[in-house]
Parts: sequence; structure tokens; C-alpha cells
Amino acid sequence: MQASVPLVSALVTTFNHEGFIDSAITSLLAQTYPAMEIIVVDDGSQDRTVERACDYRSRGVRVLQGPRQGPSQAMNMAMAEATGDIFLLQSGDDLSSPVRAEAQVRALAKADLHATFPTLIDGEGGVLADSAFPVFFRAHSVTDMGMLFKSLYEDGNFLCASSVGLRRSAWERLGGFHPGLLQLQDYDYWLRALTSGLVLAIDPDRLVSYRLHDKNLSRSANNVRMHREMGAIFRAFGTRVPDSFINVILYDGSFDGVGWQDDNRDVLLALLYLRHPIESVRQIGIEALISLLGHAPSAAMLEHRFGLSFRALFDLFLRG
Repeated sequence: MQASVPLVSALVTTFNHEGFIDSAITSLLAQTYPAMEIIVVDDGSQDRTVERACDYRSRGVRVLQGPRQGPSQAMNMAMAEATGDIFLLQSGDDLSSPVRAEAQVRALAKADLHATFPTLIDGEGGVLADSAFPVFFRAHSVTDMGMLFKSLYEDGNFLCASSVGLRRSAWERLGGFHPGLLQLQDYDYWLRALTSGLVLAIDPDRLVSYRLHDKNLSRSANNVRMHREMGAIFRAFGTRVPDSFINVILYDGSFDGVGWQDDNRDVLLALLYLRHPIESVRQIGIEALISLLGHAPSAAMLEHRFGLSFRALFDLFLRG
């Protein structure tokens, strides 16, 4: 008797993808993996996206509609409806290769989340050079979660969300995407996964096609919102990040101070924020240092351990 295989839930979120949703769904219907369910959640489209998606109900595709609430809520609805052991995330304008589900089920036998490089395509499906969106190709095959966290912290979000597969158990542990985030909800999710002790694997296999067009949420016109959301994400993450990750980012794991008491952690966390390339995150570090200057043990540690005297910190504040 053939052993049972995990059920895979392909979760497609869509908004005004009338011209792409057919290709997105048919790419999932063409999977070589034998145990699949496909759930499409429409986030209040104003075109014929839902109508076109509903054409596939006869082939077992489930289509759900909701009011316009943003991509986080749409994916949360899809995850709540899923019955599979493995979730595959995909946008309604992207494509999955026929072997995607099969390959990610294998990868997720050793990881909680798995991501791959995408193939970049244009609005008509033509293949683009990686240089058209180079951020996705910064990732390396890293097995140490501290170093992977360091890469995400310093380089920003280089994971293509439509390439990600995750175990149901990871979702049960993390919960859904932050509903208040519209631009960086996936970046927040990967950081939460790592700070929760989950294993994220990345490899260069091209299992998805990511479509670049003028309505992508990741386009440069949304940079202002991205910077604001970045500050919100990192204000929240300070209580979750493990001491070992702070140590890796600041000292490559070599910090040999007098343990990780609360005073030390507060100082090191402030210095960690100051290492970030985004000004909105560095501002959190400035605010933390101002607070620490009012605490004698922390102020002494800043000066004696790190050479940051009151004068040096004042100069830092003046420079911004």
C-alpha cells in the first residue's frame, strides 16, 4: 500500500489580477504532487478577477471573497480556511512551476519554512534578467539561523513571498500576518519566525515566477510606507530577538561581556538598532540611548565597555 503524503494547501491572494489569475491558478492545477487543495482569496477586487477565478470551481478550486482589507488579512483568511499540512503562498499575478509542491514538501521535511529564488517575468510573461529586481538574489544557502537573521536584518527583505512554503505547525506557532502592515507584512513574518526559533531554509531553485508590473506593492512608489512600517516592525521585535542573534549581528558571536543581564541587553539592543541601514530603525536606537543615559549602570557600561562617553553620545545625537 502506498504511504500517505501530506496534503498541500496552495493559498492564492489576489486583488485586481483579472489579466493574471487564470495563469496563476492553472499553474497550480498543473502540479505533479498528488495531494493538493487550492484556495483563492480575493481582497475586494474591482475588476473581473473573482468571476474568472470562479470558473475553476468545477476543478475543485475554492474561491473566497472579502472586503478590501489588505494582503495580510487576505492571506490570514486563506490560512484559516486551509486544511493541509503544508502551505504554499502565492500571489494572484505569479506562477508556480509544475514541480513546486513536490520540491517544497521534500524541503519542508527538514525545515519549518522554505523559500527559493524566483524567475522574474514581465506583464506578458516574458522572462527578465535577475538585475530587474536584484533584491531577491541576495540570499545564500545559510543553515545557521543567527547568520540568516543577520542577513535579513542588515539587507532587508530578500525573500520572494510567492516562493515560500511553510508547515502548518509553523503557522500554528506564529499566527497570521500582521494585519496593520501592507508593505512589509512578509518581512515581519520571516523575522518573527526566526526569533521564535523556527528553521527557514533558502535555496536557489527557481520554483516560482514573480511578475513585475506597475501595480506591484513592492514598487519604489511605496518607499515612504516601507520606511514607516520598518520602524513599527523593529519597535516590536526588541522583546523577541534572542541574545544570541544580537551577539551575532554586533560581534559575530564573540561578545564576552559579563553575561546577558537586563542592563547589558538593553545597551546591546540599542547598539543593534544603531547598526541598521534604515534611518527609522536607527532612530529607535537613539531614543533607547537617551533613556539609558538616565540609568547609571547602563551609562557606565556604554562608556567603559563600548567607549561611548556622554560627550560621544551627544555628538551622535547631533549628527542624527
